[in-house]
Amino acid sequence: MRPFVTRRLAGLAAALTSAALSVSCASAPPEVPGPSVSSAPSASTAATETASPTAPPPRAGTAPKAPIALSEYFKVRRISLLAFSSDEKTIAYLSDEGGRPDVWVRPLAGGQATQITHAEGFVHSLAFSPKTDALAFEADRGGDELPHLYLTSSKGETPREVVPDLPAGRRTQLVQWSEDGKTLLFLSNAREEKYMDLYEHDVAKKKSSPRTTITSASSSSRIDSSTTMCSVTRA
Repeated sequence: MRPFVTRRLAGLAAALTSAALSVSCASAPPEVPGPSVSSAPSASTAATETASPTAPPPRAGTAPKAPIALSEYFKVRRISLLAFSSDEKTIAYLSDEGGRPDVWVRPLAGGQATQITHAEGFVHSLAFSPKTDALAFEADRGGDELPHLYLTSSKGETPREVVPDLPAGRRTQLVQWSEDGKTLLFLSNAREEKYMDLYEHDVAKKKSSPRTTITSASSSSRIDSSTTMCSVTRA
């Protein structure tokens, strides 16, 4: 082959090679950097980051000893409503020695206390007769605050209700014993729910009689405990 033709073919081959390289570089566009994206934290990681700090472990040691044992507080008993017998040898009082408030008696010279009532509710008052071994007390039923009047003795005889036929929803209120101990005065709304009348109860006859009767809301009874007299005042 002629030298001239050879040179032409070599030049043509070099030109084709250069063009191929240019096309290859153009077909691969330059890489453009995109926005950086961070991966979301896992649920366990978030929970760990938001959890409150762990409480410190309790310090080792023993609690200080109480000056009084708790069991001692349950031995405390309440006493109220004291009354002395006519011979001044016995005292009656209200106490929760039996687990709930009831009337108890105890010899003043010393000795064992005796529970003489087992009230269904709360005992409101009590009083010994000034002459005999008779004890009057009033107690409601189930805490209804409608006390009934009873008579018993320091020996714990079965209580006798002074007004056994007291209507439902009515009440009595002990006033005081007479000086001779034969009768006692009390108030009651047995006749009319709105009015508290004064009654006198004969212990021997077991009978109650009205002493005063309230007839209007403008009337009021006044008890003079020093003379066992009652007066009615009308406005």
